[in-house]
Amino acid sequence: MIKYITKAANNVQTTPIKFVSNTNIDYKKWDACIYHSANSRPYVYSWYLDVVAPEWDALVWGDYEMVMPLPVNQKLHIRYLYQPFFVQQLGVFSIHPLSQKTVNEFLEAIPSNIQYVDSYLNEGNQFVIKNMRVAKRINYLLSLRRPYQDIYKDYNTNTKRNLKKAQQQGLYVHQHIQPEVAVQTFRRNVGARLPQLKDGHYQQLERLMYECIHRGIGEVKGVYDEHNDLCATAFFITTHNRIVNLLPASNANGRQNGAMALLIDDTIRANAESMLVFDFEGSMIDSIARFYKGFGAKPIYYWHVQKNDLPWYIKWWKE
Repeated sequence: MIKYITKAANNVQTTPIKFVSNTNIDYKKWDACIYHSANSRPYVYSWYLDVVAPEWDALVWGDYEMVMPLPVNQKLHIRYLYQPFFVQQLGVFSIHPLSQKTVNEFLEAIPSNIQYVDSYLNEGNQFVIKNMRVAKRINYLLSLRRPYQDIYKDYNTNTKRNLKKAQQQGLYVHQHIQPEVAVQTFRRNVGARLPQLKDGHYQQLERLMYECIHRGIGEVKGVYDEHNDLCATAFFITTHNRIVNLLPASNANGRQNGAMALLIDDTIRANAESMLVFDFEGSMIDSIARFYKGFGAKPIYYWHVQKNDLPWYIKWWKE
């Protein structure tokens, strides 16, 4: 077992960061840490990781007081750390305040036999590390604490125009869509541009949605037009004072009639004056970013880290 020394939150006691293989992870303690973490995300619960990255390992500090999931795969006898599909942010999660130094030590504790690292940290992870390539990623968040009318005032002209268009064309929101229907809508209209998504990934996605619904934190919604044709779908996960917009998809008709604007607005309206934050989940694509900013969402940054310790002949090919 690999051990690295780091300082505890009180800077008095030292505790090792331990590498723990999947079969030895204490799921109960792991999930308790995620639940009590200030920077908690639904993607990091053990049951979520089991669906999207079945062979994930971990780095653990103390008695599961700080943890970092390691979704690891292997190809040609080379182990690599990757970002699973349907997971925006990973990194270090802690029941203690996280320092930059601690995050650095977790990154340095990634086992040396993992020769390639490609991971997205969460927005609560700040670090300075020299042996990694770093790129800034952008997310958009909207606080729902205010009354809906006040939130609506911050919508831009285009968003308000889309909502008016949706209302004029008789669009309506259906609150309970089958996961299979949402996955089909996503696959036909978004997945067609993502050839890296294979049949197995869509099966994972259905399992994930049913798991979230079973746990009472998932909801699949859709928008229909006046002819009862489905125009747009979305899957929302609500946990830790956050609504995560995980799987938005619109067909050609929905992109013209304001269906997605109506779907997001309906969710914002239903949760206004709450302690929740609406997490748009991105995006780095300009047109999508403009759409999300149109609801008054604010940019929040997180980090994409890469490390390449592959043999020189593979590294050259990879670069």
